[in-house]
Amino acid sequence: MNALRELQGLGLRVGWRTALIGWDGPAANGRQIDGPQIVELAVTKLEQLPDLQGAALELASLEGHESEDVDRVLRRLAHEERSSEALELRKWRILLLRDLLDALPEDPLYAWTTLAEFWHSFGNPSDCPESIRSFEKLSPDARYTAKTRQKLLTDHQEWLAAELSVVSAVEAA
Repeated sequence: MNALRELQGLGLRVGWRTALIGWDGPAANGRQIDGPQIVELAVTKLEQLPDLQGAALELASLEGHESEDVDRVLRRLAHEERSSEALELRKWRILLLRDLLDALPEDPLYAWTTLAEFWHSFGNPSDCPESIRSFEKLSPDARYTAKTRQKLLTDHQEWLAAELSVVSAVEAA
């Protein structure tokens, strides 16, 4: 799996800050990309923009296994890039949630726990789906049912589609 290509497959731009967030691990999630994927990104960018020089060329010349060098150069490129860290983090949130929904446990208790842990890893943002924020208000009998799991899944799929649309629109502006 190449998460950077998956982000591009969703129609999202992948820049140096996007890569840095994936390298560092978005929010409380672990590292999502490795050195060779970052080097591949640099090579691709050089192919698209042959006049690109400096740190991008240095990064493309690495094999990707020199973690300290990849880290140093990637940080420099991300610092120089005009991009919003918050927007780039939202891209990772989209990708990680999409992957999580694809593998969401069938058991309602585990489905809710998985989604709650996901949102907790991002600091329980106020823009998460309402069904997560209101889950505790449900009666204990209503919490762990197939119907509630389906509602959680549907709400998250709708949230994901809306979030992808918003992020895409912000990038296009």
